Amino acid sequence: MSGEPPEPRAPLSLAGPPKALPFDPTPPVLCAATNRRFLVAGRDEAKKTVILATLDPDGSAAGDHPLPLEFVADMARCGDRITLLGGRGGEVRALHLDGQGRVVDDETLPIGPDLLLAPQIACGFGAEHIVWVDGRQRLSVLSSERLSTFALDGLSVELAVAATPAGLTLLRTVGVPGHLEALRVENGRIRGTSPVPDSDQAYSPVLSWHEDGLDILWISRSERAIRWQRLGPDLVPLAPAKTLLSAEPPSGIRWLRCLSCTEREIVVAWQEEQPGDGLDRRGRPTAALTPKLALVDRRHGTLHGVTPIHHAAESYLTGCRSGDTLLVVLGGAQAVDLRYRIETG
Repeated sequence: MSGEPPEPRAPLSLAGPPKALPFDPTPPVLCAATNRRFLVAGRDEAKKTVILATLDPDGSAAGDHPLPLEFVADMARCGDRITLLGGRGGEVRALHLDGQGRVVDDETLPIGPDLLLAPQIACGFGAEHIVWVDGRQRLSVLSSERLSTFALDGLSVELAVAATPAGLTLLRTVGVPGHLEALRVENGRIRGTSPVPDSDQAYSPVLSWHEDGLDILWISRSERAIRWQRLGPDLVPLAPAKTLLSAEPPSGIRWLRCLSCTEREIVVAWQEEQPGDGLDRRGRPTAALTPKLALVDRRHGTLHGVTPIHHAAESYLTGCRSGDTLLVVLGGAQAVDLRYRIETG
């Protein structure tokens, strides 16, 4: 990485008023986007089934319909289709949807009932990978109908995955309070593992491939900070880890999530926690929670456009991007979607 960091760009800006979703989902809630539509999936408790809502670019509801699932686990756009993972009748299934949200294929995955970490999807370079960890600390990778299983050392607490030109890279939080470990899987075999430097007391890992390496983001519990590191394909650091944002004590950061990735930037969301004025039922101070958005410049490893979200995200916060429009879906007293215009100039 060379050159001076660019001047900070303008914050993300709201592109319209908040709108209510056409149903009130319970977490987890998932989002994926095509070039023309946003798709949001979640379980509707009143109907006891999963509902898929399709939204037009302006955020207005284009329609919603039930899916043959009882819960959802992950959702991602893979080429010209969208894959949705979920469960029905004790089975874990993969639904493949077209751009209108119609089911074009439905398959049962070889996943038993002893899941420790829910299945995730990694798409890219012409491949689709589905990854999960079971209660016996076994990592399973399903790629192009080939299933590979590996024994892991230490307790896997969290998992992030990314497709690479050579296969798949995984990033897991190991143990409590946790450190990060990266694993490289190629042709059904683990080709390398490496601890991530300076990642003690890490949680909420984010992983993505970019050009010729991997971007890693996480929260450092000890530093109350969002940290960034870049690794080469061989998992060797290309630069020292750096802090992108710190919360001044007694504030903290509850979680960190990736809402979208492009070649230029990663859109991240996190929740800042500050001491509140109220008390809970036991007389303990309650926390004041503020969700925020920002852009991570992938070339320079810098954070731009920190933008508070002025709506509660008590139950969930998810999002996806279509062009320069970011859809953020969050649940508190009501399921709401917000649209943000992303300044890319």
